[in-house]
Amino acid sequence: MKAVFLGILVLFKCRVYALEHNFTGDIKNFVVGKDKVYVVTDSRLHQMRLNLVEEKYKDLANHTHPNKINILLPFEANRTLIICGTYDCGYCEVLDINDITTTTYREALPVVPANETSVTFLVDLGKNKVENPNGNKYLLVATESERRNGKEKCIFQRGVTLWNTLHSQDGDIFSITSTEPTDAIVKIKADVEWVDGFQTSSHSHSYLFLNVKSENPPSVLLLRMDNGGKKTEMTKSLTGAQLECCDDKPRRKLLSSAVISSDATVLWAGIFTALEEHEDTVLAIFDISDPGNQVPTDFWCEPTCTNKEKHKVLRPVSVVFKHSSMTSVAAEKKGSGIVLYIGTGNGQLIKLVLDKTFRPGCAMVLYRSNDDRMLFPRMHFDPEDDKYIYIALRNQIRRVSVTQCSMYKTLRDCGSSPDPLCGWCLITSKCSTQHECSDSTWISIPDKPFQKGLISFQVAKHSVSSLIQLTATLHLGVESPGRPPLFLCTFRSGSKDLCDGRPTAIFPNCSCSFSSQDLPSEGTPVIATVTIGEETLTQSLKLRNISETSTHAECTDCVSAGPDLGQTCTWNDGSAPQEHIQINVGEFSTVLTKGKSTNLFCIQGFP
Repeated sequence: MKAVFLGILVLFKCRVYALEHNFTGDIKNFVVGKDKVYVVTDSRLHQMRLNLVEEKYKDLANHTHPNKINILLPFEANRTLIICGTYDCGYCEVLDINDITTTTYREALPVVPANETSVTFLVDLGKNKVENPNGNKYLLVATESERRNGKEKCIFQRGVTLWNTLHSQDGDIFSITSTEPTDAIVKIKADVEWVDGFQTSSHSHSYLFLNVKSENPPSVLLLRMDNGGKKTEMTKSLTGAQLECCDDKPRRKLLSSAVISSDATVLWAGIFTALEEHEDTVLAIFDISDPGNQVPTDFWCEPTCTNKEKHKVLRPVSVVFKHSSMTSVAAEKKGSGIVLYIGTGNGQLIKLVLDKTFRPGCAMVLYRSNDDRMLFPRMHFDPEDDKYIYIALRNQIRRVSVTQCSMYKTLRDCGSSPDPLCGWCLITSKCSTQHECSDSTWISIPDKPFQKGLISFQVAKHSVSSLIQLTATLHLGVESPGRPPLFLCTFRSGSKDLCDGRPTAIFPNCSCSFSSQDLPSEGTPVIATVTIGEETLTQSLKLRNISETSTHAECTDCVSAGPDLGQTCTWNDGSAPQEHIQINVGEFSTVLTKGKSTNLFCIQGFP
């Protein structure tokens, strides 16, 4: 298990563009739909455009009749917005998604008590999606307690239930019953706090995350259910696992979470805290693809679920960040890396980039509030433009830019930026996001911000001739809506071409051959030029031919002659099977390539 704790953080505050809207009451909840933002305050539901211009509002309560909205869910396929509140015993409404002042249906319904946690999202039971796509969508509702709310009629069901979303479904809208002989319910006898939940992108599974407060000691659990063809099939498939974090000390409470990737491997990020005060919060990455086949002992199903034994324990694949007061996290997969957005209790929005091994780069502060207001536990991405994320702070909602690609003026600078959202747009010759370059070739840098330069080189001797082959490899990705861009290269030594014949260029590699007589032991300076589209990258090299009897000292000399002294040189004395040894030197690399006959070559890169 990898654990990377960032003790002393160097945070860079960026000037970012943001839209904002202030409300008269504090924000209680907000969601982002396909083209609208919906915000619940103390007494109103607000409908806004994505640019945070308010369009409409709906009064929810007055001083004599308090009302807390605890379910707020866009049903985009049905063009409706589902809300459920606590007025009287409770109620649910179906609103027009483009006009929240228009109610298409309302029903008195006890769903969630006013002061308790819940998790709600739409699930698709999967079968017959083509014939009846909307008819297979249900409202998954996870609630804390089963109790009477001071009145005989106010009975709230503890556990996980599946509610109908349409009148056409068996049992009518908002019903948990159906034509099946048994209701589909997951019941709980423990004292729990619900934190988060989601359906995988393939609609194959649903996940729920909760804190079990009644255990000694308390614990964090995940639950998983298969999205079968019927409600009963889904609840019968319940399994669960305990999430344990972390190695330095136990942190037994989950504050916020985000799914990173829900494909074949389900990656998930969670913010954990210890129960003691003044303890740092920790952000950890888990692989939750296999939670085991056991049902946690405090849970039981109707119909009956099986394998009720001690549940599996999952531990982080990596602990990536430590901070005094993290409150929220959002995540997205970008190429082979991960971008995390972290909200804090003192009003900061932090951006953290992980490489494919979950190694974190430097944390960057995208936004800091003036009065240290805590960020809301939920953040949402802009559905139309990946440059923006929505955050809430007390009575304010903000649409914050998460990139500053335009500050990088050249392809090399753009590729060297720490932001994986930035790439080079050929048609505009600007560093931009892919969204801003939708009609042109966009050059991305797949492994940044950990890439050591955009070009690497290798040299090798042909086994049956005296020719030497030099190869340049571009560490770039090209995404083009049409024909791929022109790709060429040249290698010059002094005033003449180094190559015998025209270089062979097949993206991302470009190579040519030359005589070993052109590579003396004292070295040959080479200028390599690579052209992609109308953009050109140039790098100066020095090639040296070192005999097979060279010593470790000569290898070290090769490296120390580079632009960054003090790097370690690894020597292959012939006992190791490897033929290529690469030593990173600043932005460039030294590559030692042992030929199949009697040659050892050294490449030095210079700005």
